[in-house]
Order: sequence, then C-alpha cells, then structure tokens
Amino acid sequence: EIDDRDFVDRLHGFFTTNILIGLAVLVSFKQFGGKPIECLVPDIFTSSWEQYAENYCWSQDNYYVPLKESAAGMEEEEKKARKISYYQWVPFFLLISAVFFRLPSLLWKYLAGHSGIKINELVKMACDNNNIKPDIKKANIKSLVIHLQGALKFHKRVFFLCNLPYSSAYVTLMYVLSKFLYLANVTLQLFLMNSFLETDRYKYYGLEAVLDLIRGKTWDQTGMFPRVSLCDFDVRVMGNIQEHTIQCVLVINIFNEKIFIFLWFWYLTLFIFTLGSFLYWAFINFFPSTSKRFIARHLEMSELMFDPKENEKDLDKFVYGYLKYDGVFVIRQLTMHSGIIFGTEVVANLWRSYYNLERELKRSNSIDNCFSASNSPEKAKNNFQYDDSNEILLRNRKTFPPNVNYYKNTLSNDPLKESLSNEKECLIPPPMPSSDVINALKKATGLSSPSIGSQSTTSPMYEKYLSEEKRKAKNKKVYFIEKPENTKNKRSESPTPPSTYYSFALEDNVTSFNNVPPEVQKTDPPLQNLRLLELWKTFSKKYGGDSIDRWHFVYTSNLLIVFASISAFKTFGGDPINCLVPGSFPGSWQVYAENYCWSQDTYFVNPNEHVANIAEKDRYSQDRKLSYYQWVPFFLLFQAACFRFPSIFWKYISLNSGIRVHEIVERAMDPSNLEIATKEKNLEILTQHISLALKFQRKIAKKNIVIHKTMKLLNISYSACFISYMYLIMKSLYMINVIVQLYILNKFLETDKYQWYGFGVIKDIMLGTQWERSGYFPRVSLCDFTVRQVANIQKYSVQCVLVINIFNEKIFVLLWFWYVLLSVATLASFTYWIFVMTFSCFGRGFISSNLELSDVEDFDPIRCKKNVRRFVNEYLKQDGIFVLRMISTHAGIIFGTELVSKLYNVFLEYEENKKLELNKMIEGHVMNTLRKRKDIRKASNISLCSEDHYSGLLDNIEEKERPDTANSSGTTKSLKSQGSQTPKHYDSKISIGYSNKSVETIYHNYMLTLYKDIKH
Repeated sequence: EIDDRDFVDRLHGFFTTNILIGLAVLVSFKQFGGKPIECLVPDIFTSSWEQYAENYCWSQDNYYVPLKESAAGMEEEEKKARKISYYQWVPFFLLISAVFFRLPSLLWKYLAGHSGIKINELVKMACDNNNIKPDIKKANIKSLVIHLQGALKFHKRVFFLCNLPYSSAYVTLMYVLSKFLYLANVTLQLFLMNSFLETDRYKYYGLEAVLDLIRGKTWDQTGMFPRVSLCDFDVRVMGNIQEHTIQCVLVINIFNEKIFIFLWFWYLTLFIFTLGSFLYWAFINFFPSTSKRFIARHLEMSELMFDPKENEKDLDKFVYGYLKYDGVFVIRQLTMHSGIIFGTEVVANLWRSYYNLERELKRSNSIDNCFSASNSPEKAKNNFQYDDSNEILLRNRKTFPPNVNYYKNTLSNDPLKESLSNEKECLIPPPMPSSDVINALKKATGLSSPSIGSQSTTSPMYEKYLSEEKRKAKNKKVYFIEKPENTKNKRSESPTPPSTYYSFALEDNVTSFNNVPPEVQKTDPPLQNLRLLELWKTFSKKYGGDSIDRWHFVYTSNLLIVFASISAFKTFGGDPINCLVPGSFPGSWQVYAENYCWSQDTYFVNPNEHVANIAEKDRYSQDRKLSYYQWVPFFLLFQAACFRFPSIFWKYISLNSGIRVHEIVERAMDPSNLEIATKEKNLEILTQHISLALKFQRKIAKKNIVIHKTMKLLNISYSACFISYMYLIMKSLYMINVIVQLYILNKFLETDKYQWYGFGVIKDIMLGTQWERSGYFPRVSLCDFTVRQVANIQKYSVQCVLVINIFNEKIFVLLWFWYVLLSVATLASFTYWIFVMTFSCFGRGFISSNLELSDVEDFDPIRCKKNVRRFVNEYLKQDGIFVLRMISTHAGIIFGTELVSKLYNVFLEYEENKKLELNKMIEGHVMNTLRKRKDIRKASNISLCSEDHYSGLLDNIEEKERPDTANSSGTTKSLKSQGSQTPKHYDSKISIGYSNKSVETIYHNYMLTLYKDIKH
C-alpha cells in the first residue's frame, strides 16, 4: 500500500501490528480452541473430576515450585508470591499492544487531514506507476504544483493554539509528533513486557533469557515460562470441604516463551531504528540551514540556471517565506517515495511559479509606490519591503495561461495589494479524461459500453467523474487545459489535489486499484475485479532481479513458509509425540507425561546402551539433549525473513534513483507486447523515461554538484552507477545470507559430528547407518519427569517416539542441498555481474551486438566503434547498461534489441543537437566580432569581407578532414606565435564538458581563420 509513511513508520503501523494480531490469533486458538493445560489428578478422580480440575486450574492462578522443592506446608503468602497468571491474558495483551502500535499512524492520518495539504494523496500521485510516461508525469507534477500553490496560501501566523492547523508548520509538527509517539510507545512496550511477565529478576528480559538458553539453563532453574505448576482447589464432599493440590503442565507456555523472546528483540530493534528516525526528522525539519540546503541542491540539479550564491536572497524568501516548514516537508516526502528526479522537477516547477510571481509582484509594487510617493522615484525605489502583507500577495494567486499578464488589466487607480488580497478565487481542477479513457476503464473493469438506446439502466458511479470531457478526443492523453472560469464570487474550499484514479485507464493493460476513489470502490461492484488484478501483480512482481534472485526471495522464502506452516500445524495442532508409559498410569497420567515430555527437552540413548548405567546428570548433557524440534517452525520463519530481506533492501534503495527499474521491467514484460501497436507504445515510453533519467545524471556530473560535503559516500546515490552498485550489494547480501544459513543450520541441529551435515547424512544412507547409531533426528528418545505423591517426589523415565522428526529429517536434508545449490548459483551470478559491470568492454560488446541485430541503418561495428564507445561511456554509463541488461533478461533479446536501437537513435540526435548548439554559440561570437569590426571599417575605411563569407565559413571547415590532436593543440600556439593575443571573444569554457575532439578542433580552426582574416 502506498502511503505517506516512511519505512520505520510502516514497521510500526503495519508489520508490527499485523505480527501481533497474528500471534494473538494463534495463542487464542490454542487457549480457547484446544487444551492449553493438562493436570495430573489422583487415581480416584473420574473423568468429570479431571475435566473440572483442568478447567478450574486454567481459570485460576497457578503457582510455581521447583521440582526439587516440596510444596507441603507452604504458607499462603508464599504461594501468592509464586503466583502465575499472565498466560491467561497473553492474547489480550498482544491485541492491546497491536492497538498501541497502530494508534500513532491513525493519529497522524487524522491530524494531517485537518491541514489544506493532502499529503497522502500527493504521495499516491507521485508514486503512480504511470509516471513512467512523460506526459502523465508532467501532468501529475503540474497538478501537484497547483495543489501546493493553493494549499500554502492558507498558512498564517499562529496567535493561539487553536490556529495551529492553519500555521505553516502544522503538518511537520504532526509528523514529528507521530515519530515521538512511535518512540514512546515502543519504549513503553519494553517496560510493560517486563511487568506483564513479572520478570523482577531480569532487568532486560529478552537478553537474559537468551543468555540462559546459551548457558543451558532450563525453565525449572530460571522459573520463566514454567512448564509445570501447582494448583490448589477445594471440593465439597458430604458437606465437607476437601483441599486438593494437583500438578499441571502448561503446554501454552512452550509457545509463549518463543513469542515473547522474539517480541523483545523485535521491540529493541524497533527502538533503535525509531530513535534514529526521530532524531533525523527533528534535525532536518527544525534546523533552517538543512531545509535551505535541501532546496538549493534540488534547484542545482534541475534544468534551471541556478547559482546558490547569486540567488541567495531569492532562495531565502523561497524557502523561509514561501515554502516554509510544511512546503519543504512535503517535498521531502515526495522525494523519498518517488525518487530524486521527481522531487527535483517539483521543486523546479515551484521555483518557476514563485520567481515569475515575485518578479511581477515587485514590478506591481514599484508602480503602486510611484503613485503613493507623489512621483518621487527615490522614495518609490526604497519603499518595497518583504513583509506579511506581501506574503499574502504572494500566496493569493491564480494560475493563468502562459503569456498572459494579469497585472496588465488591473485598474491603476486601485491599490494592487487590495485587488489581490480580496480576490476570492478557487483552484481550477484539471479536466476529466476523454471518452477513450472511459472505454479503457470499462475494458479494464469488464464492463461493456452501454448502448445508445438503453435508458433504463443506471450508469456506473465513475461515469459522474468521466463524462464531462469532450467525446471527440481520439488520442489517449490527459489534457490539463486550464480553462479560466468566473470564480470571483466563489470562495475556495480546502484545496484538494486532483484525483489521479483515471490515470490507470490510460493503459489498457496496466491497472491500479489504489487510485480509484473510495466512493467508486463501494458503489461500483465491477471495480472489485481490480483487486484480484492488484493481488496477482503483487505476487508476480520480479523486482528487477535475475532468475537467481527469484530463487532466493520467491521460491526459497515461500518454500520455507510452507514448511514452517506444516511443521507448526503438526507441532501445535496435532500429536507430535507419543510416550510409552507404565500400565499403572491412568489415562490422565499418560496425557500429562506426553505434554510434559514435549514441553521439556528429551535425550537420546543408543538402543544398545542401558539407561540405568547413565548418570542422571549426564542424561541431559549437550551431546544427548534434544530440544531443536520445538523451535523448527520459528527457525524456518526466521530463515524465510532472511532470504526476503535483500530484495526488500534492493526495492527500497533503488527507488532513490530516478530510474524506476521495477516499473520498467513490468512494462517490458507486458504480455500485450505481442501486439505491435502496444509494443511500439511501450518502447517509446521506456525510451523517453530512460533518456530523461540519464539526462538528469549527466546534468549532475556536468555541473559537478556535491550534494553531501561531509558524508561524501552518500553522493553515490546521485551518480550514474548507483543502481549498479546497489544491485551488487544485494547480490553480496544473498551470497552472505545463504552461507550463514548453512552454518546456522549445522548449529541449530547440533551436528557437531558432521562438519557438512548434508554430506554426512548421504554418507550414512549409503553406508546403511540408521538413526539409532547416528543419533540425528532420532525417532525414539527418553524423558524424565517427577510427580508429587503423598508429599513425596517420585521420578519416572518414559520412552517417547518423536513423530515430528520423520518430517524434520526430510525438510532439513532437502534444505541443506538446496542451500548448497543456491550458494554455487549465487556465487556464479555474483561473479558474472561483477565482471560485466567492472570491465567496460563487456558493456560495449553487449550494446554492439544488440545494434548489429537491430534495424539501425548502415551500422558497422568497426566503422561505428567510436560512436558505440561514446554511447556506452558518455550516454548510457553503468546504470543505463544495467537497465538494458535487465530488460533483455526479462523481456527477451528482441524487445531489448529494439529498445537499444531506439536509445541509440536518441543518442545520435543528441550528439547532432549538441554540435549544432555549439556551432551556434561559435557563430554568435563571430558575428558579434564582425559587427564590431564593421564599426572600425567605417572609421578607418578598411575593407573587410561580408558577413555572408563568415556565416558560410563554418560549413566549409566542417567539410575538411579532421586534423589530429597535435594539430589542434598547435593551433592555439600558432596564434600566439604571430605576435598577437587570442581574440577576446574566445571562451575556453565552451569546450568544457564536451569530449568530442572534432568540435574543439573546428572551434580552434574557426578562431584561427577569423583572426588571420581580420588581421589581414
């Protein structure tokens, strides 16, 4: 789901909340749907007495006494001190925790909606997948700018607390407040967990619980989540009250122990991330210099000719007087969710609108001051000041068509300030989509076009939004034509951003349900079909990786989740263990023994070895004890999360660049590309998007912009190799993860005998060694337990069969060999990508081979070698080649070849335009010099050649053969050797940034010819 929260916020409001709800459901299922407790009752108890005792002890608090201590004669006060009652409240405690984790996000959503800035809608518009289309992207940016222009005007000075929603920092304050609530909540949850579990002995529960596990301390030594407890209850028999004390095993505590250990470490991780996020947002929002630098670097990266030093005053007014806190905060959110390129274009458009309005405002104020200053130019010159009234003028404005000056038609006898401040205008929403868009929407939702003659049926709800556009439009485009309306007598409501739900209808094959308005979703049932399409797209996304990556985050993670579900179903919902008890044991004793032995660790003894010969202290030694079978579902889920993490890292990090790799791959893999028209349209869209993204990267490199001056390593996110490096890091994470998983697997199964578990198992199978001799995944184990009878403690040893180990053995043998295969394939893939990204010859070979297969006219790999080199090294660079490789990998060589050929044609056109622009600059310098020489000729009657001679001179020079570098470098020397200086109009900066040596040579030859001719 696309929203205005960052990754840390989603960890709280989405992931943690859903985890807690899921755990609460599982615990409730075991507590209220199964048998969470089994009690050891006397032989004289009937089945009804046994059921009564178990239900009573479950609903009543129990108390824990170590097995080696006697409970006889224990005082009531001491029993209360040992009381255990938290297990009854675990589901409710987890649900309350889930509510607290969700509350800050709900509070942020509610409070942020009171401002005029619809931050959630803005982020959805910025993250629209159709922004890969330049026209849709441009229209969305224009709508965002219009909305921000209208919303910022509501900001006023805060006089009272009730006016806070109308201040210029309301949204920012509410977001920082939500961050603080997240931090306070997770801190409170850590302390509440300790209090809820009554862990007075542990200051840091989770850490010390893990240390107990490492040291080999069990629950009977620590008293944490005890498996066995005591229960006192009274029974009225024959008018007398008889007291009974029975021993019960709390099966649910096996699950509770794992839950709270996981949650404690999860909360600790959340606390660290939330603290860092809170400090980060507080710093960047409330330190003015950070906001100014943020906007300045975006303006530097834009297409505007912006210099922070020259425009420092305008920048201060733009940041502190126009955008203020909320404006900068919104731009940060848009940049964080949609990428640096989208955010830069939004800032550039806001700057243009502000700069044009500021210029008109100053001009109008100067005219107004001339009237008020009694035609005194001295007073009018110094009369303008930037105050609150001018700020109102700056914000209360309308968007006018281009080349239209609003102030030209303003009456001169009325003050302009009053005419603007009293203007009651409203935002002009963009027009609705065309009829073709309607048909596309009907096609996507499974609706047929209504017949002309049918008047009885009611049209769907979305017709209200789509029927006002002209029906004659033929092309599938969104026309954002600003039609001026008479809105003088209308007061604008709280500005709402134009809806973008119709943007998905522009694509016949790419649907999106998130952009459909809620009222349409509820009242138009056919639109519910889009939910299935969205769900299918979610599970079928490729995330821009290769097949080896999908082996990790798709197949392996899903396989582990399936195995964990099957194991958990058998472990907590079936009979994972069956014990062979003495015949004298009643039925309740057998159930008690099985539940106790399952919750307690068992130990393995070779069938040929007598149990009586083994000392009691050696029975649960490290080499005999079996405890991993209780942790198998949790261990598998942990592994699934580890295999999924690198893909989440790659998806989140790659969004910071302007190249939308995931949307590019999805569009390239569109099944409708089988149609020629759709394929050509998608190729054109991808070509434009990649070209614009590469242009942005070249712009930053050409301007030599340093974004982060202290932490220079962060500047890599603005380079032309960011996506490539992040992909290599993801590959390395996959490699490290699978190797670590092999090591953890050996440690988890306690296979100290085998250094390589899987090979050892295969060797045992080949040699005919059974589990009785190897001891791995034994089917039969032993269990010791004690029973209190007549104030005495009696010890029993029973033999149990671990049915679950039959399944565990197959699972882990399969997983071990799968991990080995994954490690080999990942190592090969990682090596391949390092080679193709490090050595540029592989990139040139890839592009050259694609161009040979394409329809590019007169392409010869040898003759066009220099063009290909420039195309790879100067135009595509590493990220461009990486994206093209991804497209060829997913969409096939044919689609990739056609895209490479289109980009190559764009590159040739770019080179030609660059040469023409440089030639125009040179010709302009020459013509200016000639005009000056004409003035000299008139004074001294010196005859010179006509301007036509010099205008055609460049064409003649271009036809000449290109001299080598030595001649071009000697050209400048020859100028100086003739005893004169180089012409003043020669600008060496023109050649900077152009690696085309032929253009530089033409420039030098042109200047030399001009100099000699003028001197002659």
